[in-house]
Amino acid sequence: MRLKDIFYTAASPAVAVTTFDYLTTSDVVQLSAIVGLGLAFNLFSMHQAQKKNALPDKSKNIRDKSLPYYDVDLSKLSELRKKWQILKNELPDDVELYVSDNRKANGFAFNRGIYLTTPLINELDMDKLEYVIRHEYSHIKNNDTYLLSVPFSLNAGCLILSFNPYLSGQGMLYLTYLAACFSGVFLTNPWLSRRFEYRADQEALQGSENLKSAVSALKKIHSINSVHDIFSGKVNSKTSSTFSTHPTLKERVNNLKRQFC
Repeated sequence: MRLKDIFYTAASPAVAVTTFDYLTTSDVVQLSAIVGLGLAFNLFSMHQAQKKNALPDKSKNIRDKSLPYYDVDLSKLSELRKKWQILKNELPDDVELYVSDNRKANGFAFNRGIYLTTPLINELDMDKLEYVIRHEYSHIKNNDTYLLSVPFSLNAGCLILSFNPYLSGQGMLYLTYLAACFSGVFLTNPWLSRRFEYRADQEALQGSENLKSAVSALKKIHSINSVHDIFSGKVNSKTSSTFSTHPTLKERVNNLKRQFC
């Protein structure tokens, strides 16, 4: 874990516990126990899933050549296997590539696996798919999933402590404490997630060294999913939201262009 990530993780809980002067030693012990148990449970659950090599539903290792292979274009699948063999030379041996049967064009990381959905494979060329793979590997390399569990556990612990009878009688101080707790639970994780997306985009571009394909991949994915959102009745927001886990397309493209210049 990098120093700046530790700072980001601790920032919101630090605001929430500025009222520690008003708490007893017992309160601090309770908070520490709540936070510790929450963190331990999260990390244990993730470790067990990784140990059991649990897979999301309807996913198949790309090394498995048995049919059927969902709705994937078999010629594209063959190309992707060749591309993956090249990329594997740069990645740890335990990182695997999977095909996930999903209607949305998406790539995601789970445990030590990189997952590409069927529409993503069918619609993107190999250079764009390489960018997506490198992006998801960045999340694995930097332990982003584990790191995101830390601020949630810390802030949830602070929120639970808000039921302390002494705090609830402190008027404005209590309201300030509650506001800090809620902002930590509902704002810190989305904010951190957006930072991680920017970093994954940057590291993927550093590996592929192909700005055109990187930008095209983001735009293509956005275009495919916009059509899906329209038909599913979802609103496709063009503005950045405080609660969004991902930056907007424009923000991500500008981030890549700044890095490349």
